[in-house]
Amino acid sequence: MAGAATLETNTQFKSDHLTSEYFENFERQFSPIGVSEAINLYPEAYERAEGQLKRQIGSVALRGFQDMEPVPNDSDTLLTALKDAKTSDEALKSVKLNISTDVAERLFKTGHQTIVPLEWDWKIVQNGRPLIEINRNTFSFMDLNDVMAERTKIECRNTLLFEELIKDGALDLYDAVVFSNTPIDLKTREDYGFFTDTDSVSIQFLTKNDQKLQMETAMVAGKVAPDSERHDFYAISKLIGQEINESDNELLNKVMLIPKKAGQGVQNIVEAYDATLGEVFYGEKKPIQDYEIYREVCAKRTTDFEDIVENVLQDLLARVDSLESPYQAIELLDKLSDKHCVNAAISRQEIDTRVFGAEAASHIEEARFFQRIGDEHRVAMSIEKAVETSTGGSCPFSRAKGLFGVEQSEDGLKSSTAEDKYGSLQFKCKKGHSNTRPRGKLIEKCQVCNMSVRC
Repeated sequence: MAGAATLETNTQFKSDHLTSEYFENFERQFSPIGVSEAINLYPEAYERAEGQLKRQIGSVALRGFQDMEPVPNDSDTLLTALKDAKTSDEALKSVKLNISTDVAERLFKTGHQTIVPLEWDWKIVQNGRPLIEINRNTFSFMDLNDVMAERTKIECRNTLLFEELIKDGALDLYDAVVFSNTPIDLKTREDYGFFTDTDSVSIQFLTKNDQKLQMETAMVAGKVAPDSERHDFYAISKLIGQEINESDNELLNKVMLIPKKAGQGVQNIVEAYDATLGEVFYGEKKPIQDYEIYREVCAKRTTDFEDIVENVLQDLLARVDSLESPYQAIELLDKLSDKHCVNAAISRQEIDTRVFGAEAASHIEEARFFQRIGDEHRVAMSIEKAVETSTGGSCPFSRAKGLFGVEQSEDGLKSSTAEDKYGSLQFKCKKGHSNTRPRGKLIEKCQVCNMSVRC
């Protein structure tokens, strides 16, 4: 879908039912005068962020670990947090946040928003972990094609830019907004598990009050039905007053600043997004609700799934001693979270079964039916089939199956014989720790003990 989303076309998405007063307020809040790119308002902060990005990951292409500055250690990985969780409250919080985020993203591909508290210590910190290091781990432990490598590079730069904007006092005056669309490239969407039924846009809203930071994230549909044309580029073009090319990463590259006002949150951005389309709610053809009230609905919904989070947590802690690499921890979280979410979907009708894929969805519907008639044996059989066939996932990276040469077993992960031009994708360091290497890339250090594994 090449080309630009113009401001004059796509009239079918324009609102007919909203009042002129609403649009006057909308124009005042979200006109090009009120919404500006950070690069235009704070060019020096942008330049500093670009410079830091080059120093952190190297100015060369991202396709080879040998060309990158190595990640110092694995202290900011899920694996380390899991190992420390039994003795450290901070580590336990970090693991729980990982699971909570995974569950929310897995179950709600659209029509949901979350809030993550952050800290400021001359770095943006999430549960004691610098956010930029979490971003860098994507380079270290994920196999990225060109589209996803560029996407991850931009996300790292955005985090660094957020930090520079805070240092310059920009977030005392503005809130920052970033729109992340699903890629245009079909193979990337398939390989990395994007949910194409809605092609949802992630709207991130970073706000600072005194020394407190929080990131609010809303998921809004990028099209009204699986077979509909995408409307996300059109809506955001209208919202920010710019033509946006329908491309993989151009939109993510724009960090927008909106003048700060009391009570402003990501729900206001969602409302403005919907207003450009008309007769939609969170981008879907659903009855329009009060956005402030719905914000509280989402908050309650998150707490309603704490039992799922606890079940995943206990299973992870029970298996942590068998994990030998950060990627194994990510894979195990993916597997356990999917399993417990499928189980929860049987009794919780509000969970949209489509998020697990068509085949698994049919088995979940079967299980719901058998549960209603009291046939527990058939319920168990249907659940087992649903878990086996589920293609659900949270962040797109979690479902990049087959890219690392590993396969899952009932007890976690087992080795594969996959190789590339550098040799086996799995190998041991001199201390005997297992390592998993992305296809086509080398790693500098053991993922467990940090010992050099260079030849």
